[in-house]
This record gives sequence, structure tokens and C-alpha cells, in this order.
Amino acid sequence: MSDAVIVKDITKQFHNGTTSSKKKETNINNNSLFTALDNVSFTIKKSSTVVIGGANGSGKSVLMSIIAQLSNPTTGTVSTDGRVGLIFQDTDTQILGETPEEDIAFGLKNTKVPKQKREKIIQDMIQKTGLSHRKGFPARFLSGGEKRRLAVAGILAVECPTIIFDEPYANLDYEGVQQVNALICMLQREQKTVIILTHELEKCLALADHFLILYNGKLVFNGTPHEGLKQPLENWKIRNPLTKYSNSNDLVWL
Repeated sequence: MSDAVIVKDITKQFHNGTTSSKKKETNINNNSLFTALDNVSFTIKKSSTVVIGGANGSGKSVLMSIIAQLSNPTTGTVSTDGRVGLIFQDTDTQILGETPEEDIAFGLKNTKVPKQKREKIIQDMIQKTGLSHRKGFPARFLSGGEKRRLAVAGILAVECPTIIFDEPYANLDYEGVQQVNALICMLQREQKTVIILTHELEKCLALADHFLILYNGKLVFNGTPHEGLKQPLENWKIRNPLTKYSNSNDLVWL
């Protein structure tokens, strides 16, 4: 199995700036830097499913943007086996068409796919992602799970081999979570490389081949899901999903 993503010695730093209301400009102290990622290295195998866990602010989204080449690292390198598709936490931000059909067509038009071929791809992707009954429905009024399916349809249409989900379970009900996981299973059957960024391990870790944990910008664990669940997850601000419930008094996070 070849490598889909190689992250080598990635560090990402941002300047801490303060804004002067009088001059209406940003004054940057070059000695004041915030390190979002600190010398992170790992490899993701082609066609594997990887969960990258971490609390809010751990560096997951910064890492995602670097892997997808939306931003550059301060130091280090990233290589991929092709284009990387992103499913954002707020999927409304990536809906560009009035209907699912128009939304899928947007990326195909940008990549100059001929109209006849484009129409076939659109219908294939609509069917594959289970949106046939919604193809002419206003895209903005789809459910959260359906919007994620639409985002995946657009990415599949332009043949991205690697797909990143950024906090895919945010604001979803039980049915929406099921829809997302059904999507992930479909992508696995398609031999896509899937990266899931989340702190909600109980919803997806069983789908993963590999498990990484970020904490304060550092990679603190790199191994299998089974090995990861033996780690001190709470020390890294992640709740261990193996907590057992026996009665209603257990149903609180303290």
C-alpha cells in the first residue's frame, strides 16, 4: 500500500498582533509568536481511514488547511497523491449551487468537463450519495447530514483521492450521524483515503484503521485505535469513549 499523505516536520506559527485604533493598522511584535503546530510528522496510507483526535484548539483545522494546500507551513513539507477534498464543519459555506445538481456542476464546470459528460457525472454522484429524491430541492434547506452528502458528491465528481472531514458530527442528530458514517463506509468501498478530524471518538473510531492525537499543536499519539484507547486521553482533553453507563445517574459529563 502506497502513501496518500506524507507530513514531515510541519510547524505552523502565527504572529500575535495588536490593532491600533488611532492608526487603524496592525502592529506586529516579531518576537511574539503563537505555535499552532509544533514539528508534526506522520504518514497516511492510501485507501486507509484515519481519525485525528484533539480538543478544540489542538491544531486539527490548521493541519487540515495545510494538507489541502489552503495554507503553507512555517517549516516542513506535505505531499499527497492528488487533490484533497474538504468537508467543512459548516457545510453551508461550501454550497455554491441553488440545487444539489447545480452545486455538483459547479466544480465540474471549473475543471472544464464537457457538458454531456458533466450531466452523466452529476446524476451518478446524486445516486451514489443517496440524494436522488433531493436533486431539485433547494440546497440550503437540506438537512445537516444531506449537506454533507452533497459536499461528498461534489468532491467525488472531481475525483479527489483523499477526503478530509472537519468535525463532521457537529450539530447533527442521531440520523445525521448515521448518514455521515454511511458516507464514510461508502468512501471506504470506493478505496478513498479518509481523514476524520474530531473529538467525538465514540461516533467513528471503529471505522478507522489508524488513530492520531494532537494536543497543543503536538502529535502526542500515533498508532491503532485499540492502542489509543489505552492512552491517558483525558490528559489531552479528550473524553475516553469506553466509559460505561449503567443507570441514569451516569448520564452526565463531569
